[in-house]
Order: sequence, then C-alpha cells, then structure tokens
Amino acid sequence: MQAVRAVRRCWKQELTDCQRRYLLHYYRDCMTMRAIAEQYGVTVPTVSRTLKRARCRLRRVLQYYFPE
Repeated sequence: MQAVRAVRRCWKQELTDCQRRYLLHYYRDCMTMRAIAEQYGVTVPTVSRTLKRARCRLRRVLQYYFPE
C-alpha cells in the first residue's frame, strides 16, 4: 500500500500535466510517439524528450521511498 501511495503522490506532485498526458497515452493507450505528436501538434523528439524526463523524474523521486 505504501508503494501505491508513493506513486500517486509522485504522479500528482512531481509531473507536469503534459508529462502525465503523454505517459498515459504511451503506456495505457499504447499510442506511438508519432500518434501523440500528431494529436498535440508537436514533434516526435518533443514527445520522446517529455517521456524521458517524466520517467527520470518518477525514478528519482521514487528512489527516496524505495532505496536499493
């Protein structure tokens, strides 16, 4: 249960709206980066960078909750 709370807190407090939208489209909806880019009128590298930054931010914050 602690893990779920930590992920929810991180999701709400640490990610931008854009990062959350792109992550949801990419992982939940199984959209390609190209499809996400077309939907939001941005380039594929922009989507790629945004996803990478979101994953890095999640990883960095969650390391405090679950150190190796």
